[in-house]
Amino acid sequence: MPFNANLSIDQDMESDYYRFTTSGFFSNVSATITFTHANGDVDLQLLNSAGTVIASSTGVSNSESISRWVGAGTYYLRVYGYSTGSCNRYTINATATPLIIFPTPFPFVSNANPNEPAATAAVSF
Repeated sequence: MPFNANLSIDQDMESDYYRFTTSGFFSNVSATITFTHANGDVDLQLLNSAGTVIASSTGVSNSESISRWVGAGTYYLRVYGYSTGSCNRYTINATATPLIIFPTPFPFVSNANPNEPAATAAVSF
């Protein structure tokens, strides 16, 4: 979910929330906000549906990034100004990439000649 550069924290300690839903077994949520730190400190959090912070980035550079594996459900990204003097413009880029699960290997049985013992081999991915 990329957004444009016209996003902003307009008041000190304001919060912007972005809601999204993941499905499937697990997804890797990655988010990055980019801004000019000298214009105001902006931080980033990932919250679950109950509002509990499950990942955060509170550095002092020109970007904040998080990455976290989550189960299926509704989540929120919170972009917020830290303390006074935190008004700033920012861009955000976030993805939720589902985990791909390969099937369990199954035994391969070759029995071309019924008079010979069957050969088995494991198939791996």
